[in-house]
Amino acid sequence: MWRSIILNASLLVVIVSLCVSTVNAESRALELTSPTTRDLYSVFMVGADDGWAVGYAGTIIHWNGIEWKTAKSPTARHLESVFMINPNNGWAVGEDGTIIHWNGIEWTIVEINDVYISDLHDVYMVSSSDGWAVGSQKILHWNGFEWQQWGGMWLESFRSVYMISSDDGWLTSGSSLLYWDGALWKYYEYWGVNSLFMVDSDDGWAVKESNGDIYHWNGVEWTLASRPTSPYGLYDLFMLGANNGWTVGYGGRIAHWDGTEWKTVKSPTNASLYSVFMVDANNGWAVGEDGTIIHWNGTEWIPEFPSFLILPLFMLATVLAVIVYKRKHQTRNKKREV
Repeated sequence: MWRSIILNASLLVVIVSLCVSTVNAESRALELTSPTTRDLYSVFMVGADDGWAVGYAGTIIHWNGIEWKTAKSPTARHLESVFMINPNNGWAVGEDGTIIHWNGIEWTIVEINDVYISDLHDVYMVSSSDGWAVGSQKILHWNGFEWQQWGGMWLESFRSVYMISSDDGWLTSGSSLLYWDGALWKYYEYWGVNSLFMVDSDDGWAVKESNGDIYHWNGVEWTLASRPTSPYGLYDLFMLGANNGWTVGYGGRIAHWDGTEWKTVKSPTNASLYSVFMVDANNGWAVGEDGTIIHWNGTEWIPEFPSFLILPLFMLATVLAVIVYKRKHQTRNKKREV
């Protein structure tokens, strides 16, 4: 009898597994697992089969085209931003001026000659010999050999930097916007945003963390493009082009730009989303609070569940299967007795 119960329970577990696999198939056969429950602050995709995300206490995870896996980290400091030049060359920055480099084999600490230690919030690489890292009262430049402090100690905390080319870029803090002309960082506006993304020199977007405002650059000036009805802040955005873009933020908020307006999109999570990266129109990722990872398959955003939830779900399915079988078995015995 118990052998039959176990067999039937196992059969139901297999059925549940197949159901999960069916859901995964709709999302390019992705495994519904996130390898961490720690906050993830930044994600960067080299391609459809290669991507990185970094976060709390030095957390680093890697996407290999099939699943996200934890990677060995050389630091326990929070990592706030990651940027990959190619599969064998990448950078990540974070707490207390931490800078780490990927050489195609491992992540290693890169020491900098800096007396004033402060957090770094963002990194952007123009090429393997030209890049910028910004943070609390600090701007650093990579010249291909070393990171050097640019302009001394600043009086504000820079949040985001975006380079269109080696002589064209933007930088923002919580209270100002700066423009790079190839020689100097110059103050342009005395209001700030949280994240920047430039489509080209005449088309750019920025989002505000405090209230979710979205600003647009038309090549001449920055103007307010959208003000949400709810006061949910936005943390990051990614533009695929002039008519296709995404932004994510507090409480799982997601909005899409269709070339005409920003529209709210159904989110599969209530966790705050800190970073978004689109491989193409049908493939994108967003990461955030408590190890949250969601994937865009061209139709909808699908969540990646923490791996520690999978075993309890299967155990629960097994217990339920046994209970259901026993009840059916008892009902049959009662009918026979009658």
